[in-house]
Amino acid sequence: MARRPRQAGAVAPAVQPDLPIGSSAASHPDVVPVTPTAPPASAAPIVPADPKPAPPATVKQAGNDYRPAGLEVVDRADLVIPRIRILQAQPAQKIDTKPGVFCDRLSGELHKELTGVVPLKFTKGRVFFKDMEEGGGVLCASDDRIQPAARIEQPVQASCAGCPRSLWSAKDGKRVTPDCQETWTLLAIVHGMPYFLTFKSGAMKATKKLLTQLTLTATKERRDAFGYAFDIATELVTYPGGTTAYQPVFKNLRKIKEPEYQAHRAMYDAFAHVEPTFDEETPGGGGAGPAPAPGQSDFAFGPELPELETPGSAG
Repeated sequence: MARRPRQAGAVAPAVQPDLPIGSSAASHPDVVPVTPTAPPASAAPIVPADPKPAPPATVKQAGNDYRPAGLEVVDRADLVIPRIRILQAQPAQKIDTKPGVFCDRLSGELHKELTGVVPLKFTKGRVFFKDMEEGGGVLCASDDRIQPAARIEQPVQASCAGCPRSLWSAKDGKRVTPDCQETWTLLAIVHGMPYFLTFKSGAMKATKKLLTQLTLTATKERRDAFGYAFDIATELVTYPGGTTAYQPVFKNLRKIKEPEYQAHRAMYDAFAHVEPTFDEETPGGGGAGPAPAPGQSDFAFGPELPELETPGSAG
């Protein structure tokens, strides 16, 4: 039977699967013979390459199941998250320290600057200290600026809103800071360990600037707060009337690398539920170790408006 001529431009099929039985591709010019290539019998199955192995875990990392001998029964609930504070110049202090440095309240180590600080969680609150002349201590505190914390047995009133201790006042034409001052407490990774750092009074302006920059950057890049790091230094600020105080300086906000980002997520999951407390803090000291001179507490970041403030009440 005569074959119908192929139309111009027609493309021949690469494979003709249903050839007549007993015929071959050679007898059909429209068929392109394809020789299947079988893998050699010794070929090994394809296995995806292993990802880069994670660095060995250390006792500092959250989720590490290593238990030091002799501490088998100690769990996270038995531990406290230490604090870092700024030392202020105090003529009466008996400890040999240099003002303007960061002090680790747990180890006593001093640092001129904190580098690579990774924020895990910010908490806003309030704290109302009893006068040092009356023995110091916390009279009232809030962990959300809405209502007193549950640990406060006798709060000033049931709600922070309208509380007379939280209101600004004026005297002799000057503004007077509230007795119950606003605070920002940062749970952060410092040198691989979780720490609390609390900022109030004169440090609030710099803290809000950091919060603004971090929030805008993290929102734009769709990353969590612990996907960034920054450094904290100090500077000596002189207020009207000659009052001086060392204040924090936040700088070098930067994005961290992905492996560290995921490790910090584990730290966040492990510690973000821990709420800061101020029961052992006073304007003149508190916490573990000897109480420093007035103004040496975790809140010693200087007065926002120094007028009418007395040593020990400004923090």
